[in-house]
Amino acid sequence: MNRELLRRLQRVELQAQSHNPVPLVVVIDPIEADGSVPTIDAYQCRETGDRWERRPDEPLPDFQQRVEDAARCLPGAPMLIFLTPADWPETRV
Repeated sequence: MNRELLRRLQRVELQAQSHNPVPLVVVIDPIEADGSVPTIDAYQCRETGDRWERRPDEPLPDFQQRVEDAARCLPGAPMLIFLTPADWPETRV
């Protein structure tokens, strides 16, 4: 992630803290070179390490909404939460 994006997200986080105690959840979905979206069976919260598994036959939009709702309810959650596919490689700033 480039520094400009991180700076902007930090500004959004500060604004959110002063106006709204609900965390901002950012869901990162990978896209293959051919434009397809790979199957996502689990999300992981980068800030806390929490992990959510997709239920059998659960539609992706329902799974994403369930994970976003759960992430917002984490005790002591940071104001900015990144959710990435659990098998997605870590990136460095």
